[in-house]
Amino acid sequence: MHQFSPIRPRFIAAAVLAAAVGLTALHGPGTAAQAAPEVSVETTDNRVSVHLGGRLFTEYRFGEDIARPYFFPVMTPRGTHLTRQWPVDDSNPDERQDHPHHIGVWFCHGDVNGHDFWHKTEIQVVEVTKAEAAGNTAVIGTRNHWVDDDGTVVVEEARTVTITAHEDGPVTMDWNIELVAPTEGSGVVFGDTKEGTMALRLAQTLTGRDGDGHMFNSEGQENNDAWGKRARWVTVTGPDAEGEKVSIAFFDHPDNFVHPTYWHARTYGLFAANPFGARDFDSNVERAETRIAPGESLTLGYRFVFAEGELDSEAVDALYDDYRGR
Repeated sequence: MHQFSPIRPRFIAAAVLAAAVGLTALHGPGTAAQAAPEVSVETTDNRVSVHLGGRLFTEYRFGEDIARPYFFPVMTPRGTHLTRQWPVDDSNPDERQDHPHHIGVWFCHGDVNGHDFWHKTEIQVVEVTKAEAAGNTAVIGTRNHWVDDDGTVVVEEARTVTITAHEDGPVTMDWNIELVAPTEGSGVVFGDTKEGTMALRLAQTLTGRDGDGHMFNSEGQENNDAWGKRARWVTVTGPDAEGEKVSIAFFDHPDNFVHPTYWHARTYGLFAANPFGARDFDSNVERAETRIAPGESLTLGYRFVFAEGELDSEAVDALYDDYRGR
């Protein structure tokens, strides 16, 4: 069992990606670098939209008719989808229509005090604490309640997502998640299940099962072999809907309590880091149970890098080193 007192790890909010090794491949050697676009946000009652240079990049969606908050869609500068459109938008008949709880980019877990937040239980946004942009960066912050079927708040969450547009096109999405056990009650237990946790559902063209996507991790494992393994990062590269190469790199922060994390990464399109699973991924280890005492907290950090062009292992390693502050 993991038992926690308050944790305040160091998470890097942004970085200068242009200095990283390998990113010249995104615009070609000898080609002049393109300046980072200006980032702006628009807010409504249940949505925060993020635009890069006037083009929609993503929307943070929540509300009474949504089981948990998520970012959807996530777009390239050309307007092609990096995340699956279904079930929010069923206009693409070629998309695999499975796992309707896989929407965009989201965070939740399948066993929290015995409740399944992965498939059905509700996460409510109770307050938008920040929705602002300056220069090439937008910051969205919310206070969330994880609520069981009886209406009891199981987890209080403070979530901050920082979106930064970089020179030559890459966009980073940094998640900082503080999970707090309510002061009343016996605390919070995150159970050992593969169903979690920080996740993205890939566009069909980026999958290995139905598209031409190639998934690989920091340990050299590829495609199906990356599932259930522990790694610092996992990356997928492949074509978008227009046939242009794109890449998504997904980083586990080194200050997370389980690092490197296990990956619930499937070639059909699920792309997820799961720090709470263990025996579901590896039958040779003991079943994990992660407990947060009443009033205490656990903080997690993750980064997504969305890039046009192909990122190889060397480039992703350099980006990861940049993320952890080297």
